[in-house]
Amino acid sequence: MKQTRKERALVSFLVHAVTDESGEVDTKKVKEVYTILQKSEMPSRNRVISAWFGKVKTKIDSQTLFIDSAVELSGRDIESIKKIFERKLDRKIVAVARVTDSILGGLRVRFGDEVWDDSLDSRLRQIGQIIERSDF
Repeated sequence: MKQTRKERALVSFLVHAVTDESGEVDTKKVKEVYTILQKSEMPSRNRVISAWFGKVKTKIDSQTLFIDSAVELSGRDIESIKKIFERKLDRKIVAVARVTDSILGGLRVRFGDEVWDDSLDSRLRQIGQIIERSDF
């Protein structure tokens, strides 16, 4: 079922309610609002919660720099990468580093919809595409 105008307005209000003055999502507020929504008896509760979670996730993703690598990065490495992107984006961000098996080496960095892929996996795919297009 399609979301109503009132539901969309409520979702927007709830996203704003869990956002602090700097525009960042406050996880404590998210838990509080979720608890209240769970206890609610409004008929569209599940639809509102689902839409709200989606919007909150999008907001968190827009504030988080995801760094994927083949090996665990040191705190110093993570902080260094974070500072480079904070200067590039001209704002404070949160960095999350993850070890990803599909990355054989190098890094893949994602911020919102943007991806910077300097992984060995990506380079091998590029080489494969060049070979496929060549006349060997």
